Amino acid sequence: MLDRELLQATSTLENNPLERDVQGTNRAFHALLDRSAQMMWLLNPDGVLLDANQTALDFGDVSYGQIVGRPLAAVMGWTFPDQEQGRLRAAILSAADGETVRFEADIQGATNAAIFDLTVRPIEQARQPPMLVVEGVNVSDRKRLESHLHRYQRLESLGELTIGIVHDLTNILTPVSGVSQLLQREFPEAGGKQRQLFEILTVNTNRAVKLVKQILHFVKEDTENHHILDIDPLLLSVKQLVQLALPSSVSVQTYVPAGIGQIVGNENQLHQVLMNLCLNARDAMPTGGNLELSVENVEIDGIDRSLELEDSPTDYVMIRVSDTGSGIPPKVLDRIFEPFFTTKAAGRGTGLGLPTAMDIVKSHGGFIDVISTEKMGTQFLVFLPAVM
Repeated sequence: MLDRELLQATSTLENNPLERDVQGTNRAFHALLDRSAQMMWLLNPDGVLLDANQTALDFGDVSYGQIVGRPLAAVMGWTFPDQEQGRLRAAILSAADGETVRFEADIQGATNAAIFDLTVRPIEQARQPPMLVVEGVNVSDRKRLESHLHRYQRLESLGELTIGIVHDLTNILTPVSGVSQLLQREFPEAGGKQRQLFEILTVNTNRAVKLVKQILHFVKEDTENHHILDIDPLLLSVKQLVQLALPSSVSVQTYVPAGIGQIVGNENQLHQVLMNLCLNARDAMPTGGNLELSVENVEIDGIDRSLELEDSPTDYVMIRVSDTGSGIPPKVLDRIFEPFFTTKAAGRGTGLGLPTAMDIVKSHGGFIDVISTEKMGTQFLVFLPAVM
């Protein structure tokens, strides 16, 4: 579709065999441009559209008749943010002066937005003003991968720093914990304020030790003490403990149908995963609600997860932890498994609970999915390979 004027000129010379060959070549060449994955626009030196290839027309859901004679940024199918329009105008002016300009721009199409690497270049013509070609390569996927890579690099650096801090904390907490236990043995008859102080020291030391163990879990994968487990006793144990930690306004139900498969794992670690999910559900229901733990056998074929295993299992036991709480905002849903990321108020969350849960489940060969709707509740789905 590009350069229709050239096609019209060659069509008048159909009686000449050589010109017919040229015409056929031009048609094939422009058909190739239409099939290109790149978006291409043809402009005059003033930035007015002369043509566009089919990829660009499809992205904007516009036709040739709707675009020709209009400035590129004025076509409704291709919406440029205000700051990008200024850069586009500057690039067109520079290209009209013979320069080639390249920059990235967000463009909203008819149905979706994308990030494009745009190149604006002049095409010199004998005895005529140059035409301008704008080429747009969709780099959205590449930008997302770069963003993930940068995030992982930051987390890797943070992890290296954390390891050093954890070892220092361990050296500090060991004598504190020892002194706490020693004081209680030395003063068994202590009462009143002294007993209260001992309890405060013990409770907070234990909390600190637990936090250090959580952090260390990211450094050292514990695959010891994995054995075949039945799900029913595990959920029953979790339910009993959760009920002690939940207010009476939150009801707890468990559903374990007959025929549920067994899994291989570390009971204490899986207990920690489910307790964390349940306590998060409690925090999402400050005025009360329903918490449900259910299990089912599921078959997943051709699984495509971050595990990237050559021989991924297809039979899983899925543990569902559902609540009727406030839900998770979409803008933070993809960050909830990041270490140290938390939406809780200062002092109420470390941002390690869900990352630890994810890490434990991955070490068991499984994965976690989450489904959440604001003001309607959240479901965490824990998938663990079933014993065959």
